[in-house]
Amino acid sequence: RSTLMRSSAASDVYKRQWGSFTILDIQPESLTIKIILRPGNELKYHSHEHRDEVWTVLSGTGYTIVDDVRREVKSGDVITLPLGCRHTIHATSELQVIEVQTGAILDADDKIRY
Repeated sequence: RSTLMRSSAASDVYKRQWGSFTILDIQPESLTIKIILRPGNELKYHSHEHRDEVWTVLSGTGYTIVDDVRREVKSGDVITLPLGCRHTIHATSELQVIEVQTGAILDADDKIRY
């Protein structure tokens, strides 16, 4: 695990240019995060070698791009992101998402950017 994951406690909030994220729960093979994306912002297009992710949209609107396929998203939508797939999410309004990462290795450095 990376330093961020080892030293983080649930409810720690991390501010980023695109918005913020809050670590909600840390388990040996899962990590749960709440992401808030400001309107017009997005996560970098990326993939992971060691983990799967599931995004659940809590509120707002936007779109995902998963392996070059665009999909509009809104509250209640669930996006499954298997290990190795390229993915991003873009907020058209403030977008709140729960991200659950699962895998034997949950490292913040497990990110390939495109």
